[in-house]
Amino acid sequence: MSNANLKVVQDAYAAFGRGDIPAVIANMTEDATIGIVGRAQDAPLFGIHKGHAGAAEFFKQLMDAHEISMFEPLRFLAAEDMVFVWGHYTWTMRKSGVSKTSEWLHAISLKNGKMATWRGHNDTAMLAEAYHAAPAKRAASS
Repeated sequence: MSNANLKVVQDAYAAFGRGDIPAVIANMTEDATIGIVGRAQDAPLFGIHKGHAGAAEFFKQLMDAHEISMFEPLRFLAAEDMVFVWGHYTWTMRKSGVSKTSEWLHAISLKNGKMATWRGHNDTAMLAEAYHAAPAKRAASS
């Protein structure tokens, strides 16, 4: 079971890397929950969403908030009905222009061969600070 779960999650991450969000959502149960653990009032990309429509909204908020220029899962670990993925990514907040690289840990549970819960654990303080920062000054063109 662990190897089958690992393959489902690895396929979903490969789809995300290609920008194929519908394929990611297709790998989720109808009542799946997904999101980044944190308070939505701190940044709109935080919070938990339910179902396929909620997952689509989560990915929209994620992309609306920041542009991801590098996303790299570094390690996948399967145990019983869970898969844990550790990685890092480089992003730029669209509102402020602040760019950083940060690590993340994703905890995913599976049910009947599909992802049932997906929780992102990120440096929410760093993300919120970057989201709310004053817009970065652009170099004046001559």
